[in-house]
Formats: sequence, C-alpha cells, structure tokens
Amino acid sequence: MSAVKLKRDRRERYAVEPASVRDARLARDRANHRARYVASVAAREPRFGVCAQCGSGFVAVNANQVYCDAQCNKAAQRMRAPERPCPTCGQAFRADRGTTYCSLKCRPHAYTHRHPLSPETLLARRLVREAQRTAARRAAKALAALADIAARTRACESCGAMFVGERWQERRFCSKACAATWKAAQTARRREAVLESSLGHGALTCTRCQVTFDDIYPNTRFCSHECRDAAHRGRGAALLRRRGRDKVRRLRPLVLERDGYVCGICRLEIRRDVDVLHPLALTLDHIVPLAAGGSDRLDNLQPAHRMCNVEKGDDLPAWWIDYAPAESRLHSLTAGVAR
Repeated sequence: MSAVKLKRDRRERYAVEPASVRDARLARDRANHRARYVASVAAREPRFGVCAQCGSGFVAVNANQVYCDAQCNKAAQRMRAPERPCPTCGQAFRADRGTTYCSLKCRPHAYTHRHPLSPETLLARRLVREAQRTAARRAAKALAALADIAARTRACESCGAMFVGERWQERRFCSKACAATWKAAQTARRREAVLESSLGHGALTCTRCQVTFDDIYPNTRFCSHECRDAAHRGRGAALLRRRGRDKVRRLRPLVLERDGYVCGICRLEIRRDVDVLHPLALTLDHIVPLAAGGSDRLDNLQPAHRMCNVEKGDDLPAWWIDYAPAESRLHSLTAGVAR
C-alpha cells in the first residue's frame, strides 16, 4: 500500500471522529512526541561549546549551536551589520535592517532636525499644548460635575419638584415638610382603605385608659400619643423604682422613726401584724412620684398602706388633698411640689 493511500485513509478516518476524541488524540500524540524528543536528547552525549560572542561556556543542544543564548545571537547579528549614521545626532551605529535612528531619543526629534524651527515658534507651540491640556482638564471636570448633578437630580415624590440629592444618601423628598406631608397622606390613605374594606379592628382596647378604639394595625396598644407617653413614663418610673429599691430599704428605719406607723395618705394607723401583701400592710410611698420627676430622698418618702399607695399610683398628691385630714403634712407636700 502506497504512502498516499495511507494518508488518504487516515484523513478519512479522522474526519468522521468526534471533536472530543480528536482533541484527546492530538494531545496524546504531542505528549508522546515530546517524551521521545526528551529521551533522545538525554541519550546523547553532552556537547560543550564556547559562545562566539561573549566567550562563556555552555552546553549545546545541537551540533550547529554557536551562541549561548538568543541575546548573544542578536548582538552578533548587529555586529555583522554595516555601520550607518543616525540622521538626528550623526553618530555611527550598527542595527538590523529597517532601523533608522540610533535610539528612541533621536526618533522624536528627526523632523525638527530636518526642518529647524525658531525658539519663538517652539515656545508658542509649547504654550498652545499646555493651554490645550488645561482646557481639556477643565472641560473633563465640568462634564464630570454635570454628570454627577444629573445623576443626583430626581423628582420629589410629594410635590413633584426637581431637586439635587446628596451623594451619600438617596433622598425621596425635597424637604422635611414634603416628607411629613407624604407620610401623613399615606397613613390616611391606608386607614381609609382598611376602614372601607371592613377590615378595621374595632375591638382594640387601650391598655392605659381602657377606651375602645379603631386602628389599621391590630397590635396597637394605645389610643393616642398621650396614653403612649404616659405608659412609657410609667415604665421609666418602674425602672427607677427597681434601681432605687435598695436605697429605699435603707431609708425605711429613718422614715418610720420620723413619721411612725401612720399612713401619710389616709392618716390612719398601719397594721404591723399582717402579711406584707395585705392591703393594710406597710409600704413606702413617693410623695412626688418617680414618673413626675420625684427622687428617692428621705424628704420624698412617707409610710402608707399598700392599698392607698396602689390607689395613688403615679399621680401627684393634688387629688387627695381634700381627702386627707387637715392636720396632715399636705401643706408642706404641696409646697414641695410647687417648688
């Protein structure tokens, strides 16, 4: 069988095989060829030579190698090239074909040397170039500023007016008044929609004043801001009461020594033979409640029945002035509250 027929049969067989099989076969053939070449080079005896350019010794890869590396080979070719003068500086140099100037420094000044210009013309050209660069920089800055302003310009969602927002935040409204107006309108719109769809929660009861009210949120606890603020003040007073409990306990003997076992609210005697949870048991009452700004000082404490203390709560002592006897210390307490 001839070599031409073998090549034709191989070409026809390779033409019908898949691409993945062909790529794997080519990779395997290249690896085998490389392995055979490395084995043949390793089997040869090493041949040592001397570089004809730099004179250093090297191990030759083949019998025709004369230079140690490609750099020495290129330097030798440059040395064999004929000398030619540089058209810019006039210095003779050797280089490959196609090289006109001796260095990169001489190349930009070739036109100037062929066509000399006056110093005034060179200065004018330099000034023009500097002015063009300055104008280009200023134009670029102006365009960047305009692009930034255009990117931050948007319409107010409340009044529709155009405004420029901040870089560090995305504003939706041009002012705080527009934001408040939009929020109030949204709240009113949601409330009307819920009430019209009969989804309101009319069975809600205020935890402060026990008034029934309707709201669009089923988890609302208070009927108004006043009740909410009062409840928050009560929680703050409870926190202050827990923090000052130890101090009040330390002051209890001094309060009893000063006032005795007499209730400062109803002016009746406090029983000592009952449990601490009994309505007539001893407690210490804050004359000016903690929720109203009172303190845990000795002059703001008085003994009281538990039931009287609970009934008074966080209210100021003005409501029980008429209730208490005239010989009580209410005139001094009211004076302290006025202060």
